[in-house]
Amino acid sequence: MSDMTNKRLGDGWEGVLPPFYKKQDIIFLSADCVGPVETSQMHDNLSINWCFGDKDIEVLDSSKGIIVEGSPSVSGPSFSSRLCKRALYSYFQQVALMGGHSYLEELPTYHSVKVEASMYQTVKDLVKQHFLVHQAGPWNSKKLVDCFSA
Repeated sequence: MSDMTNKRLGDGWEGVLPPFYKKQDIIFLSADCVGPVETSQMHDNLSINWCFGDKDIEVLDSSKGIIVEGSPSVSGPSFSSRLCKRALYSYFQQVALMGGHSYLEELPTYHSVKVEASMYQTVKDLVKQHFLVHQAGPWNSKKLVDCFSA
């Protein structure tokens, strides 16, 4: 999976991308199964995530994208996952305020902030073109899921 994902974009990005952007390889790690051999339907939709530096795991109902009662970690807004777009947007807003970019807080939606980011849009267009040139398929746009506010 790592090879397939990383090879779609290929190499040679150093001279193409603007400063502060770089192609970052994604690494997937697999491990032995640590769960019970037999599962119950009650646990079919549970998902666990943890990132280096996190104090504890986050347990979600993956069918709803919300943290389950009793999860050791509850940090996303409105019991949503700390890894969902809404949570990442919330973190971005905090960093933007610390960096003196308070005008971003006035924009109504996550999508409007992404549109405002001209460098991001330039790099995204480069990636879209690269996908097409290397026959990796078109970029799938999901504008409807980006129309939320913090």
